[in-house]
Amino acid sequence: MGEMEMFGKNKKNKKGKGVVDIDRHLYTLVGTELDKMNMTTDHWVKYKAAIRKHEDNGGAFDFRIFDEYVVKEKRIKVVDYSSLENHPDLVLMEGWFDRGTHKGDIKLKKAA
Repeated sequence: MGEMEMFGKNKKNKKGKGVVDIDRHLYTLVGTELDKMNMTTDHWVKYKAAIRKHEDNGGAFDFRIFDEYVVKEKRIKVVDYSSLENHPDLVLMEGWFDRGTHKGDIKLKKAA
């Protein structure tokens, strides 16, 4: 499965970086993490993922999940993974995902 299939059908994302829709594999990771924390939110499906290729593994991606609505409200432009470096308060969750093994890890960064 290619990175386009793994992180949504974003045709601009040919280099494995940028902002993408969250696909079903990341939905599973997000939902599991929220369940472990006994947290619920009614709009997490509006979240986006800023991704980059993982340095140590060609099939893995690092990602940061953020709320697109909050980012727009604060008038911050998120175009890639590093865009959130100066705005850690906007990162809801972050982790990694390997598209080959379908395994990954995600950690909650702040209350969703």
